[in-house]
Amino acid sequence: MKTNLHNMKHKLNLFITGLAVLVAPSHLHAQGSAFTYQGRLNSGGGGVGNGLYDFVFSVYDSATSPTPVVSGSAVTAVPVSNGLFVATVDFGGGVFTGADRWLEIAVRTNAAASYTLLSPRQQLTSTPYAITAATVSGAVAAAQLTGVVGGAQLGGGYPGAVTFSSPANSFAGNGGGLTNVNAATLGGLPGQGFWQTGGNSGTTPGADYLGTSDNQPVELHVNGQRALRLEPNASGPNVIGGSSGNFVSAGSGVTISGGAQNQGGNNFATVSGGATNIATGLAATVGGGANNYAGRFSFVGGGQGNSAANLGVVAGGATNDCSAAYGSTIGGGAYNAMDMALSYCTIAGGEGNFIQSGPGLILHLGSVISGGVSNFVHGNCATVAGGSNCVAYGDFALAAGKNARAVHDGAFVWADSQDGLFQSATNDQFAVRAANGVTITSGATTAALELRSGGIKVTGAGVGTSGPAFIHRAQAGNTSGHITIIDNPFSNGDPNAILIVTANWNPGGGGGVYNNHAIGVYYSASRWSIFNQDLVAMPNNAAFNVLVIKP
Repeated sequence: MKTNLHNMKHKLNLFITGLAVLVAPSHLHAQGSAFTYQGRLNSGGGGVGNGLYDFVFSVYDSATSPTPVVSGSAVTAVPVSNGLFVATVDFGGGVFTGADRWLEIAVRTNAAASYTLLSPRQQLTSTPYAITAATVSGAVAAAQLTGVVGGAQLGGGYPGAVTFSSPANSFAGNGGGLTNVNAATLGGLPGQGFWQTGGNSGTTPGADYLGTSDNQPVELHVNGQRALRLEPNASGPNVIGGSSGNFVSAGSGVTISGGAQNQGGNNFATVSGGATNIATGLAATVGGGANNYAGRFSFVGGGQGNSAANLGVVAGGATNDCSAAYGSTIGGGAYNAMDMALSYCTIAGGEGNFIQSGPGLILHLGSVISGGVSNFVHGNCATVAGGSNCVAYGDFALAAGKNARAVHDGAFVWADSQDGLFQSATNDQFAVRAANGVTITSGATTAALELRSGGIKVTGAGVGTSGPAFIHRAQAGNTSGHITIIDNPFSNGDPNAILIVTANWNPGGGGGVYNNHAIGVYYSASRWSIFNQDLVAMPNNAAFNVLVIKP
């Protein structure tokens, strides 16, 4: 077909090189109403070159009919290469009913303001035998369907049925248009060979499984989001649950149970949950929390911003760090830390506590801070029992309380609540600062010895009491002449006991007789005795304070 385009710069000729039209009624096929139109635009005997053109297609029932059956199907920005173009045209249903149809085309360059109408119109013809589809209506008997489609033989087993068979018993394509299929087997497998939404029975562990047989991961999704990912690995699969932001950067046998933005990065590492936790050491574990790190053979239970490595443990808390030490533990608290070259050390809790190694990274072992605030340990096997601002600097030193400084080896320093520093003066010293004295008890509640303001006070001593400090009263039953015999379980039968004896004028406020004679003590017949050195008879009811010290 040759047509003049008067409104274009050059003369254009349109040659139709192919046309496909589906004319069968829509209820007999799965295709839509669109068809492909192929043509070539020529200018002066040659192709118009390359560019974008707009087309408008209309359908008439004759070559000269003034009224179109359907008009105005525009196809814009159609690429033209050396004059050749392909356009997809769709007039909708009910246009191609079997009657004669003519196609009219208008064209313009993509930038032009108006279209040029091409003439004459082109008659649309049917593919041979396709017109037969226009005469088919109603139910089709199976016997009427014969022939081969795509290698499959069509045939009927009973009225209204269509069966498909071929020598290979197979079909090409994805079968997307098939419905109500009830196959006895699929791919040679019966129904129990596939995982079913209602569950499977009769399975064999190992032989039957849900997953892949090649080196590809398996993912389970919920509401379109990844909930579980199984990654293959020669040494053991990685299991990643929870957020799609969880991932394994390296290693095998790694497990991330849940949470979000967690990372596992070495063999057999585990992150149980939480957020932005990292377990990149061999067999490392982070239980939960956020922003925690676990290195080689280490464990972080939870909390936030904690770090452990080299067989270390941080049970929880915040910003605790024992990643530089070996085999050490921080129980909790906040901002507690350990230096390098430390082994088997412990900070039980508290805040701002620190264990430091020796100069030049000398190895330190077994140091402990039980708790408190801002305590510091430097020595081997040294301990701060608690309190605040205490220092155990020497080996085997112990400090507790407030501002206590055990700066010598083997020193034990305890300081009360006063603000000033209190420290040891030499090795192996027990130093105590107590503003209100030191009390040593005997029994559950009785204070036997009290040190206060530079003095020693014996409390709990009564007449005839059985403790190491007691009051002895001279009476007829225990006195003979100038001698009175002591009966006390701490001194009886012990000739090596040390007895400190003084006269008591008014024992217990009950009155008495004061013995104003010089006295002495001696041991005989399993008993200690008090005697007047001038041999004057011992007054009846004379009382004496007695302190028994065992050597």
